[in-house]
Amino acid sequence: MNFFQNNNQFKQTMVASAISDKIGQHIIIDSEHTLGGGCINHASKLKTSAGNFFLKWNANCAADIFIREAESLMELRKARGEFIIVPEVIAAKAVDQSPGFLVLEFLESSKTGDDNDEKLGRGLATIHKLGNPQFGFYADNYCGATIKNNNWCRS
Repeated sequence: MNFFQNNNQFKQTMVASAISDKIGQHIIIDSEHTLGGGCINHASKLKTSAGNFFLKWNANCAADIFIREAESLMELRKARGEFIIVPEVIAAKAVDQSPGFLVLEFLESSKTGDDNDEKLGRGLATIHKLGNPQFGFYADNYCGATIKNNNWCRS
């Protein structure tokens, strides 16, 4: 059992409250379904009174990991369009006495197609068209659990 399964009140208050604040309506989490695919954090699909959301959480990680991931996703959303889909950040919370978490728009899996490789390439090209006069980012962030130094540099 995970933290949220053991602490339904926490899920219904802190996570539901964060989603409610973002969408501007009171929501209730109806159910949570564990998702696979990650090895560092827990992940779930939340079914709520306002639709589905993706929830990632952890209590044993860097305190700011979900805040930094949210910032990175918001930056990547600048490139979203025909060839790249980036989920909307709904909420992010740092680890403190309770687990940190990241709530995102839930994206359904898509069908595979003959043009997926081309779409991926065009999506990556779109991301790389976003320019900046220097290399780096506004804050250090993570590759998995490893901190990445993102100091601004000329090359």
